[in-house]
Amino acid sequence: MNFEDYYIPEPNSGCWIWTAGSDPKGYGRYRRDGQQLAHRYSYQCSNPDDDMDGLVVMHKCDVPACVNPDHLRLGTIADNNRDAFAKGRRGGPNAGSFCGGETHPNAVLTADIVRWIRSCGKSRRELATILGMKYQTISDAQAGRTWSDI
Repeated sequence: MNFEDYYIPEPNSGCWIWTAGSDPKGYGRYRRDGQQLAHRYSYQCSNPDDDMDGLVVMHKCDVPACVNPDHLRLGTIADNNRDAFAKGRRGGPNAGSFCGGETHPNAVLTADIVRWIRSCGKSRRELATILGMKYQTISDAQAGRTWSDI
C-alpha cells in the first residue's frame, strides 16, 4: 500500500487524518525504509530539498494524527516547546493535567527567583551556594532550559 492509502482527508479542517498505526500520543507511524513518524515522512516527501537534520516537524493545526504537508512546518525543539506553551498544551491555564513552573510538585524555584537569577549578574556557582540549590538547577533556569516561559 502507498502512503496515501493510510489517511483520510477531513473536509472541515483540511487535516489528513492518519488511520494506520500510531504511538500513544496519537502521532502516526509509517514503515518505509525503517519506521518513522508519518507527519515527518509526509513533510519530507513534499519538501525534499529542505535540510531536516536536527529539526522537528511541527503541526500548525495541533492535530497529532494530521499528515497534511500544508499543516506542517519545520522548527527546533525550542520552537515546538514555545508553540506548545503559547497554545496552552504545556504549562499555563489551558494545559490540562500538565503542571509546570511553580505548580509542578518538584518545583524548587519561583518565577520571581528565576527573574532574579537571570538579572543579578552572579555566577551560577555563587547562586547555587546562596540559594542552597544544585548548580544544574540554577544553570538550567539561567540558560532558559527550564522556565523558558519567563
